[in-house]
Amino acid sequence: MPRAYTARKLESQDNGLHLQLSLSSSETIRPTLIGRKISSSGTKLEEMVFTRRDLILTSFAFVTSYGFAESQHVPASSIPEADLYQPGDFAAALRTDGPKPVILQVGSQVLFAQAHVAGSEYAGPAGQQGGLQLLKDRIATLPKSTVVVLYCGCCPWSRCPNIAPAYRLLREQGFNQVKVVSIANNFGDDWAAKGYPTEKGR
Repeated sequence: MPRAYTARKLESQDNGLHLQLSLSSSETIRPTLIGRKISSSGTKLEEMVFTRRDLILTSFAFVTSYGFAESQHVPASSIPEADLYQPGDFAAALRTDGPKPVILQVGSQVLFAQAHVAGSEYAGPAGQQGGLQLLKDRIATLPKSTVVVLYCGCCPWSRCPNIAPAYRLLREQGFNQVKVVSIANNFGDDWAAKGYPTEKGR
């Protein structure tokens, strides 16, 4: 019987996706896609099994059909500087009596539950297609003139997988007053630890 290989895409809410190829112990498999989903501890596992002969073609189909492009990093540096808020400046703005913007956290739900900007909402991990759809659904009924402030803080600014896709989506949807909080290191150090307005819980 031909030896078989398994391709797995592990897509977690917090850490994007990972593609792994490993040798399967199965001796009786079909050389085509086997669809299977397993959910465990909030992680979605999608599995495909194929023979060595079909490895290249099938893995290409796997990557294409499941949107491996999600893992391509869009740098935060692509956001215009004019649309950036420094954390201290945004915290000061929140303490004023004026109207408040719609504030959306577009990163980790776990981190949001631990601590988030006071008055903000969780809108999904924008580095993933599912997260972008959640964000799109949230803004669907907002007037295009709404002031929207985005932030993440899951990791250092230069490596954040969520903030630039979120910003790009809002601009593509016609929102013309989109601001982004530029969090240099992480939310804990650059916001919560500094005593800026913070809430906990979902």
